[in-house]
This record gives sequence, structure tokens and C-alpha cells, in this order.
Amino acid sequence: MARDPKGSGPAPHWQFPERFPDQVRQDPVEAEFFAPKGLAKTAIRESIQNSLDARQGPDRPVKVRFSIHEGKRVLPASKWGPYLEGLKAHLKACGEQPAPPFVPSDEPMDFLVIEDFGTKGLLGDPEQDDDNESQDQNFFAFWRAVGYSPKKQGQKGSWGLGKTAFFAASRINACFGLTVRAGDRRRLLMGRCDLKSHRVSGRKCMPQGFFAGFKPNGFQLPLEDEETLARFCKDFGLTRGVEPGLSLVIPFLRKEEFNARAIAKEVIGQVLLPVIKGDLEVDVEDAHETIRIRSDITESVADLFKDEPDKVASLNSLATFLLEAETLPPPRQFTLQGFAEGERPLWSPALFTGIDLDAAKQLFQQGKAVVFTIPLALRRKRSASPAVTDHFKVCLQHDVSLQHPDELYLRDGLAISDIRRLRNRQPVRGLVRVEGGALAALMRDSENPSHTEWQPRGPKMADWEYGSSIVSFVQESLNQIAMVLGQATKQTDWQLLADLFPDPVKATGGSGRAKPKKEIKIPAPRPKPCRQPQQVAGGFVLADNPDYTGDKNRLEVKVAYDTEGRNPFPTYDPLDFRLQDSSEFQIDSEGVEIQEREDNRLAIRISSRPWKLSVKGFDARRDLVIHVST
Repeated sequence: MARDPKGSGPAPHWQFPERFPDQVRQDPVEAEFFAPKGLAKTAIRESIQNSLDARQGPDRPVKVRFSIHEGKRVLPASKWGPYLEGLKAHLKACGEQPAPPFVPSDEPMDFLVIEDFGTKGLLGDPEQDDDNESQDQNFFAFWRAVGYSPKKQGQKGSWGLGKTAFFAASRINACFGLTVRAGDRRRLLMGRCDLKSHRVSGRKCMPQGFFAGFKPNGFQLPLEDEETLARFCKDFGLTRGVEPGLSLVIPFLRKEEFNARAIAKEVIGQVLLPVIKGDLEVDVEDAHETIRIRSDITESVADLFKDEPDKVASLNSLATFLLEAETLPPPRQFTLQGFAEGERPLWSPALFTGIDLDAAKQLFQQGKAVVFTIPLALRRKRSASPAVTDHFKVCLQHDVSLQHPDELYLRDGLAISDIRRLRNRQPVRGLVRVEGGALAALMRDSENPSHTEWQPRGPKMADWEYGSSIVSFVQESLNQIAMVLGQATKQTDWQLLADLFPDPVKATGGSGRAKPKKEIKIPAPRPKPCRQPQQVAGGFVLADNPDYTGDKNRLEVKVAYDTEGRNPFPTYDPLDFRLQDSSEFQIDSEGVEIQEREDNRLAIRISSRPWKLSVKGFDARRDLVIHVST
């Protein structure tokens, strides 16, 4: 085997550690977390969120470059040989397994380059082999750890699985990385390949192999030889010089998942706020075009979505709305009541006391954006420290031009894309924004590995006091506030609907005088035994109506999940829920006796007034329909 240019040992090559009899066989399955969303979507999201987390400072933007090399821009087989030295035997050994990797022969290599600038690079001891919280350890976390993340409060990832998308995007399940580190300016090159457990020449091999230099004991060392690094940069078309950051190369790219326009659309969809604020600039290029995404997205959006005029208008309106939400004047800002330490957060009318709610409603109904700040008390269960107070913001705008709600949920600038809470009939544009602090840490803990959902019952929620309730409370905030703002104000605005009805003078062509009509008196509705049901996170609350003077003391309550365009009660399925499941449902009552409790039905008797009934345990992601009858 050839030696490296310094003569210190064998030339860079691929090597897989041996799996010994006392080690558990555990094949990588992390890529399955991202398969439903697509590798391209996850790889783009992971690379950008890592780059934003590694930003050098607020005074300069992060720049990210995606470059697809195909057609005439590929690497011929005569040049890629040294980068696969020692790997082919391991690829062939996995050929009998499900979803075997591609084994290249003499075909040219197409590949994807992802580079960032204005970042710190992969910091930490390159020879670190285990967790060490006393120092930067991004190098260790990226190359030598799976399911582990050193990210701290205010950063975007948490599972330590997102980088799996880089390896899965390669037909040989490999990725190279060259980093220049802020501080020591060291340039380090390494590669990793994620396969299954396999055998080569009778030797049992671990799933992960490395392209590196190696100590006598087999420990991987990143390459620092300048000649090797210069050749790597030239062969793969890197623009990385000595500026800190990270350059990734994904060889033998799964091209069906990636193209320049699809990447650019994902960037706008996932990180629109950092782009329009000027914190992020992105270039996407392939053999045919270069797409530049900057803070003024008007031109790029018009080009990318030229066949979707409604999408163009929607994105431009959303960008304007997001920027406006950053700078709303005080008269359009409102702060709701918070929750004390140890108090479970639930939506109720009491949260809106102390603000000029009529003013907020009028602004909203006039189509003006309004923003609400909602304080919360947060505490980790195993922490000796007292609860900390944090907050999140909700911005809403009523826009009658919308055919469907336009809702966006952000955590540290990252779009949590799979949340939908506004009912389709609401022409509302809304933003829920959690930024930095303890609440962002909690919401990050609730996210799935691909960071597209907030999951109230996620495995990490047990670490937080009322963690599940807080996640549900934040998720429901946009819908809850929109419903409150949509209610009529105490002072009627007679001009609010003027555009929808003709002027009587113009309609008659005369004085507009009409024959007086006889006044019709409409009797006031009789008060019902209970107030309008109040839906809260994961359930509902019924309460006594103090205006009721009748003698009805027995009520029947039916519940079902809302279904679009259908009566939800005939379509109720016991597989949805069963109220008699005491382990699932928490029912609290005052002045009420529960007489029957079966499937989606409760029969209650009022024993004293005022009374109250609370039922919790439903899927917080779904809307409830509650019907109460005597």
C-alpha cells in the first residue's frame, strides 16, 4: 500500500473497525426517520440549520452553497479511484442485504457539494472519542456519534440524527467533509460510510467505516496533508480556501431526489425568515443555472414559481407579513396573562383580561396585523433551579383574499412545517414564533427527528414539568387567539362591511328614502343550563350558566373529532377514543355527578351550582365537536 506524502504511514484509505463477539450487532436504521419527507428536504434542512447554529456572529450573514455536479461536471473514474481506496470490498459484501449499496466500476461520479461560509467550522478535539461537555465537540458529534447532539439552548437541532441524510443521499452511503476551523484555522478532511454489519475475508465489520489516516490501534485521524487537501478541493470543485466553515461532498448522488429548483424551493419554504432578515444567503447551482436567494426574494420567487401565480402572491405576502411582525408599533402589541410556577397552561378567557381586547378585535377585523406575547413558567423536573419565565409570540392578520389559512410555526427561525391548526374557513395569516430561551429548548425536545412536528407526547417531554401541556398550549395558540379575535366587538363598526353592500342612494337612483318597515321584535333566546363549551388543549370544559333559571338538572354530552364536510357524530369510531378508558381520560368535576360514561357519551346530573366539568385526554392535534342537550 502506498504511503502518504509525509511518509508517516499508509496513504488515506477506507477502513471499517472489526466487530468483536462481545459487541451487539446494531445496523443503522436512522434514515428511516426521514424517508417519508424525502432525503433532499432533510439534507437541505439539516445543512442550513447546522450552518445557522455555527454562525460566527450577528454582523455578517451565513452563506450556503449547493452545487450539483452532473453531465459535464462529473468526476471521471480515473480521478475518483483514490477516494474509494479500500471501500469497494465492503460495498460488495453488503450486496446480499436488503437495499444493497451501489458498487461503482468505471462510471463517472456525480456528486453534490454543500458549503457554508461565515461559520465556525467543526470545532473540538479531532481525537476526541467520547462525550466531553467541557469543550466544543462538533467534530466528534458529526463524525463519531449517532443519536447524540451537543447543541445548546437557542440552536436548531437536538436528536443528532439529521446528518444521516447526508450519507443516505449517496448511492454508496458515504459523505466526505472538509472543515476549516475558526480559531486555530486547521484544515481537516475526513469521510464516513454507513453500511450494515458485514464480513470481508471472514472478518466481521462494524457498519461505519472511515476515510482517514489511522493510528496503530485503528483510531481514525482526519487528514491534514496540504497536497491531499488541495487535490480534493480541485477534484470536487470546492470554493473553500482558508475561510472557516464546512464543505460536504456527497458522492454518487441519488440524482432523482435532487435538482437545483427543488432545492431552492425548499430553502424558501423552510428558512424564509432568516433569508428575508438578511441572516442567510443561499446559492444553488447545477449544470444549467445558478439561483441566488437573498433578502429581497421577489425576483427569485417569481422565477421559481412562475407557473403558480397564487403561490408567488402568497409567498410575497407572507414575507411582508413576517417583516411587519418584527416591527409592529406598541398599539398593535398585546401581552396576555401568564401562568404561575406549578400551574398547568390551558387556554381560557381569563388569559385575555387586562388588555384592550376590543381594540385588538377591531385592528384584526380591519385587516391589520396584531401580535400577542404569551408568558410561560418553565422548569425541568430534575433541576434544583426555580422555574424560569419565558414567552412566545403569535402574530395574526385577517385577509379576506386568502382562500385557505396561511399559518407558519417557527422555532429559532426554523419552520416546523407539518403543523396545521387553523380551520379551513378562517381567512387568517398567522405566525407562532418561539425564539431562544428555555421555551425553545422545550419545543426542540418535542420535535421529531426531521424537525417537522411538535409532539406533545414525545419521549423527552417527561423531563419537563407539564411538558406535554405546554407543547399543546403553544400549538393551539394561533387557532385559539384567531377564534377570540373573530368574535364581534362590543362597539359595532358600521363601515366594516361597507364594501359588500350597496349604498341605498346609488341603488335606488334617488334620495334613498324607503317606506318605513314595521319593526319586528325577536324574542331573546332562553338561557341554557351551561355556557358554550370551551375547547382547551387535549379536551374541553363545561361550566354553569348563571343566567339559567330553569329546573333541568340532567345533561347529555356527546363528543367527536371534527370531520371536514361531514356530521362528525355518525362517523364516530370507538378506535378514535372511548371515554370509559380511565387510563386515557382525566375527568374533573365540581357540583356534577357522572351517571353514564360510554364511548363518546357522558350523562351528568347537576347536584349543586355553580358547577364545572373538565375532560382531558383527547388528541390535542385534532379539533373537537361538543354537543350538549337536556
